[in-house]
Amino acid sequence: MKFNGVDQTPGSNGGNKKQRKHSNKDNPVKDFFLNIWIWFKETAWVQVVLVVVLVFAIVISIPLIVRAATAVKPDEDVALSYWKGKRKNVNEMFYDTEKVIRSVAKPVENPSSPEMKKLLEEMVQYLKDIRAGVGLAAPQIGIGERFFAVYVDIPGKGIIQYGLINPEVLSTSLRKCCLKYGEGCLSVAEDKEGYVPRYYKIKIKAFDALQGKEVIVTQTGYPAIILQHEFDHLNGILYYDHIDKIDPWKDDPTVQKIA
Repeated sequence: MKFNGVDQTPGSNGGNKKQRKHSNKDNPVKDFFLNIWIWFKETAWVQVVLVVVLVFAIVISIPLIVRAATAVKPDEDVALSYWKGKRKNVNEMFYDTEKVIRSVAKPVENPSSPEMKKLLEEMVQYLKDIRAGVGLAAPQIGIGERFFAVYVDIPGKGIIQYGLINPEVLSTSLRKCCLKYGEGCLSVAEDKEGYVPRYYKIKIKAFDALQGKEVIVTQTGYPAIILQHEFDHLNGILYYDHIDKIDPWKDDPTVQKIA
């Protein structure tokens, strides 16, 4: 008969012999693991070593788990967030408290793609019909890539609109200017007052998704200010970074005020 996992045979050979390991010829795999379990229970030092190893593993893993849980997403994850569907539309604005706004954006790999054209058309439409604004950069909608949209109606000049991808500044003027009442930004919830000095003239080379070709854009005055404001977004710079910290409304006669 079997008793507590030990073979005992009635008669002269069974009662006086030491207990033997469990044997199950019908199921050798089960027999193997059962014998290991019996050996483990009867070997105290193995239990101690196992406990020590488990405690050590837990102590080591806790800081790794905490670090992984609190880690900031890399820029490339943020850049892909729109295409992954996390950004439902261009109405969802990112603000200056978020990392993507203060990060340097990466170049767009395929500027002429239909997806880029559609997105920039949506951005222009947003500026035109949905929210009062004249420019919108990719980081403002959670995309860490180098493109921005501009839509503004200038008296005497008409409508100026761009969907510029991978812009490069070719040249700027020595002459400076600023808006008389300061600048604002869709990604800055609380306005920061003060003069924001800009170049009066700027020349930019980029791929314009709205036209589907490489362009060289040259603007002066207010449109030039808009281009510089949006270009700054691609480098993690905000308009109030240019404001004098000691005297925000410090008058500089060399900087032309534009109403």
